[in-house]
Amino acid sequence: MQADISHKHPDKSVRQKADDMVGLMTPIVKAASTDFGSEIANSCLQVFGGHGYIR
Repeated sequence: MQADISHKHPDKSVRQKADDMVGLMTPIVKAASTDFGSEIANSCLQVFGGHGYIR
């Protein structure tokens, strides 16, 4: 939503504030998503014991 505001809001100061927030939050969200994905993959490997991955 902040990305939309940063592009389409009529007030320049509101657009700038939204753009700053997007710039701050994007790497945080990307890092969190990567971390959660790694944890889920690790849990799946533990549950299935590597079945099909190890010969």
